[in-house]
Amino acid sequence: MLCFDFLGFDDSDKPCAHRYSIFEQADLTEALWRALGVEQTAVVAHDYGATVAQELLARSELTARVTSVTLLNAAVYVRLARPLVIQRLLAGRLTGPIVARAVTERTFRRSFESIFSEGHPIGEAEIHEHWRVLERRGGSARLSHRLSHYMREREQHADRWETALEKAHCPISFIWGMADQRSGARIAEEIGRRLPLASLVELPDVGHYPQLEVPAAVASEIGAA
Repeated sequence: MLCFDFLGFDDSDKPCAHRYSIFEQADLTEALWRALGVEQTAVVAHDYGATVAQELLARSELTARVTSVTLLNAAVYVRLARPLVIQRLLAGRLTGPIVARAVTERTFRRSFESIFSEGHPIGEAEIHEHWRVLERRGGSARLSHRLSHYMREREQHADRWETALEKAHCPISFIWGMADQRSGARIAEEIGRRLPLASLVELPDVGHYPQLEVPAAVASEIGAA
């Protein structure tokens, strides 16, 4: 199993003046496959990573053969997504740099806990650990306005990435928290309409992070995909 941090996140490097892009993250994913000799792989991705997976699916040739893709809650149909206010502000060219400087553990906590379901709330200690991860190697929070460029990319390249899902040459499956107010039931309904043959596992009382709220159930579904 290969699980890695994208550039700018967690334990990866965080160049402060860099222009972060989903296309580059897909390039780096392929570079990692080459470096590790990965010839074929299943892909499991969530949120930001799901958009990287869509870009990989959109490419006519890849370093490794993708045998299947499993996606968890993400704005795969971006017009139906409802980003947090802070996400919209961070993505703004004028507001982004200002808001990024104001991000603290307190503001992070308020936003992060809001995307979990009432039935599976995240605890204070776990939120603190997530903040500590964000602070590694200089901190992703200070780069959050640059990292948020992906929101504009999702809008700009919506046709490319939606078509990639709908014309994929490998099995596509979805494990979806339906209580997610940002990318939950609305997007699941669109997936069912536009990808009627895809496997769609609906988790009715789960929010944006199924893998954190009900990890055993998600692991079981991934194993069965």
